Amino acid sequence: MTKSRIFNLKSRILGVGVAYALVIGLMALPAPLQLSGRLLGHSIDTWISYWNNWWLERAIVEGHDWLFTPYLFYPQGASLVAHSNSFLNSLAAFALKPLVGPVAAYNLVLLFELWISAMGMFLLVYEVTRRSSAALLAGFVFAFAPYHLTQALAHTNLGSIHWWPFYVLFLRRALRGHRVTDALLAGFFAALTFWAGLHLALLLALWTPVYIGYHLLQEVDSNVGGRRPWMHIVGSVGIVGIVALALSAPVALPVAEDWPRMARVAAAFDEGMTEQTDLLAYLLPPTYHPLAGPYVFPLYESFRNNRTHMPYLGYTVLALALVSLLSRRKEARFWLLSAGFWMLLAAGSAPRLNGTVYSQIPLPYRLIGHLFPISAIRVPDRFNLLVVFSLAMSAGLGAAQLTGRRRWLVALMILLILAEYLCVPMPMWDLPPDSPFFEQMAQEEPGYSVVDYPTGRTNSKLWLYYQTLHNKPLVGGFIARDTIEDYTFILSHPLLRAFYQTAERQHHLPADQFIGETIPISALGPALRSLHTSGVRYVLLHKPYLDAALKAYFWRVLPVAPIYEDPTLAVYDTAHPVPFYYDEFPVRLTPDVALARFDVRHDDVHSEWRFQVIVTPLSARIPPHTCQIQLTGEEGNVSASPITFFERLPDGGTWEIGDLEVEEVVTALPRKLEPGAYHWSLTCPGTATYTAPETLEVHPDGHITYLRRSIDLQYGEVIQFLGYRWRTVGPELQVTLRWKALETPRADYKVFVHLLNADGEIVRQHDAVPCNWQCPTSQWHAGDVVLDQATIPLDKLPPGEYRLVVGLYLQETLERLPAQGPDGESLPDNYFILPDPFVISR
Repeated sequence: MTKSRIFNLKSRILGVGVAYALVIGLMALPAPLQLSGRLLGHSIDTWISYWNNWWLERAIVEGHDWLFTPYLFYPQGASLVAHSNSFLNSLAAFALKPLVGPVAAYNLVLLFELWISAMGMFLLVYEVTRRSSAALLAGFVFAFAPYHLTQALAHTNLGSIHWWPFYVLFLRRALRGHRVTDALLAGFFAALTFWAGLHLALLLALWTPVYIGYHLLQEVDSNVGGRRPWMHIVGSVGIVGIVALALSAPVALPVAEDWPRMARVAAAFDEGMTEQTDLLAYLLPPTYHPLAGPYVFPLYESFRNNRTHMPYLGYTVLALALVSLLSRRKEARFWLLSAGFWMLLAAGSAPRLNGTVYSQIPLPYRLIGHLFPISAIRVPDRFNLLVVFSLAMSAGLGAAQLTGRRRWLVALMILLILAEYLCVPMPMWDLPPDSPFFEQMAQEEPGYSVVDYPTGRTNSKLWLYYQTLHNKPLVGGFIARDTIEDYTFILSHPLLRAFYQTAERQHHLPADQFIGETIPISALGPALRSLHTSGVRYVLLHKPYLDAALKAYFWRVLPVAPIYEDPTLAVYDTAHPVPFYYDEFPVRLTPDVALARFDVRHDDVHSEWRFQVIVTPLSARIPPHTCQIQLTGEEGNVSASPITFFERLPDGGTWEIGDLEVEEVVTALPRKLEPGAYHWSLTCPGTATYTAPETLEVHPDGHITYLRRSIDLQYGEVIQFLGYRWRTVGPELQVTLRWKALETPRADYKVFVHLLNADGEIVRQHDAVPCNWQCPTSQWHAGDVVLDQATIPLDKLPPGEYRLVVGLYLQETLERLPAQGPDGESLPDNYFILPDPFVISR
């Protein structure tokens, strides 16, 4: 090649590189403008890739084995051999982080992947066709093919296919020219693929024999004079393999050593019928497409795996691939057949179309999917990465065919593909809400771990992000191939097992290992103490990720006060568990036992009554105490349920002063109760009785009310206030209000409940349509009795006496309904002050 041709080629490559950079910059908007504030991604799995960067930095700085982390599944740690590692990407981010920070480093590496993908495919297609415009088109197809892009935005270990074109470029040269230099470079790029992701290396290893076989057939067909071309090919392939294995040895050898375990784990998965490609997804533009997205989004809802990983091929690309068959190049048939073959494997064990699996139609994957290493790829849908690769090459060859006849058609095709693959704005994640406590944790000395709640496999991906802020080991965590052994510590501890009872589990983990107790935890104090002894210091409650059920369950399992709380996070110290103290608590039951909580749960619908009782010992070596929960009326006790405290010794063998013992009892009322007033009480032998302040009223007609106080109050002429009760659930005050419609209300009224401090100032409030916005007053009928609940947060309120006020107002005008007492006297400000004070003890 002459100097002028070399110069022209370099200039062409430089121009193409600049063009791709401009296109990627525009297609990736708004990412180039928000590199440090948001993370490129569209799947929660993005946080795994972000954590991978953090982990590799910790491993390098602290001298850990890259393929085993002590920061997950504390205290035993976890193997990362089969994890979704992308060491090459993480190394690049590690180099960039001191200059731009971790978030921008992650984004820049991903954008570089898109750019180098396009450049690699350009060079490969140009090598085959010598058509710049065709190669330019193929590079764009490869970089922005929806399946490649959506995998890159979720899994860097699966989206980093940018070294494939370079590998094939030099492998093709080595097989044709038998030059050692080309074989060495092919081995080098194969090793880079291994460092970019184990799955990518497996896919490339499956593709390579097919490609080599094709070349052998071509050489045999053209063989003249009895030469033995396969010997040259074997020699070249041998060099490629040796170089690839030598350069990837640091990660390849641990994989080889762990091969039996990986094969065993892989055999536990059979996702050929569940995680295959939905054939309709090949024809639907991605949901992030600015024009087509809103129209195809409902169709994507019927998909399973392809809701986030979108294998849309593009009609223009398909047309170009078919045009490639008109080419005289024999390679055109190979690349198109290659695309079809990998699509067939991506379809799994049976075809899936628009969410329906046609299991009666067997496909080849059913026969080979269980064979290792194909089973290690696990999800047949991932074969679409090879479809993208093959189809981009076919499109380039088709474009080259058009270039030789009507060059303007290639420009038109580029514009059509750009329109089909458009991804503006590119999906990005806002960073999860932060807490100042994470920075405090990062400054604290190492040596302890934390528990994150809510638990579960999906939630743990977010906790990986928070770990990059606080730098402390997690009791749980996420790895791509977890096993039951990873949960050994969790399963051995009653409190951790209780947290995981409601968690989303990996499907191969046995459910009976996580569900073993009706009452989640009894000896709470000793259980927390044993966690602390094991090196677990904090339980972190992540508020933005809780629904009402998860909150209620957490406070049932861990009814103690946090040591720190903000809008994002509540922190519970395992060394100093202190229950919430409200109203008259704590109450001394016996000389050596104090009652910290007596909670009665009843929803006025079911006949069961549930009690949660928390006691704390006031002396060491306390013996068992058997007490009675009694229902007492005017004539004395009518029912009794035994409850025993300190019956089972904790793991440490003794109870200590300040420990918390939690017991729960479920009971039912006697079948026949005479009309009258009754109270629940707790009595231990030889001590005073604690009586709950609420009254259970049995009415002559047989219906029952359970109220702290009955009220006869009227709002306007339409609604009567009959009474109230309250209970505390964790740091919340739940006030139940009993209303009666005197006539059918003609308007919608909202209920307000204000919590006032000693100075009469509103410190917390509830303002909502009754029944949590579910039963507007305009739907009430005369005579209806409605139970409404107001929830008031109590976090950060100082100890003291508070008052509650209740009222109603018209939504449209904000005008309050007049409030009248039993004697008809109007109440000032049209609200009622509940006569019972609410006390925060500490």
